[in-house]
Amino acid sequence: NNTPIEILSKRGLIEKFCKKNGIIFLGVFGSFARNETKEESDIDILAKFEHIGGLLEFIRVEYELSDLLGRKVDLVEEKGIPNLLKERIEKEIMPIYERRR
Repeated sequence: NNTPIEILSKRGLIEKFCKKNGIIFLGVFGSFARNETKEESDIDILAKFEHIGGLLEFIRVEYELSDLLGRKVDLVEEKGIPNLLKERIEKEIMPIYERRR
């Protein structure tokens, strides 16, 4: 698994964060998933929410996730993915959190 160490090392914190924010799935795609990161790369993250309270809450979650990971996060909600990107994301996605049933 080629998820960068900086994400793997924070798995416990990520799990707590997801539970607190009603996130049922979190996955990395883009340069992080392809192991092609540069110093200035942001982290593209796909999220599935149990519920999300609107745009302000979404922005708060994105901001707090950036803070937690120490790098800018570009958060995408599963329902908001354009069809053109869906296939590429599905090929690249590397789960970093999935709620147990």
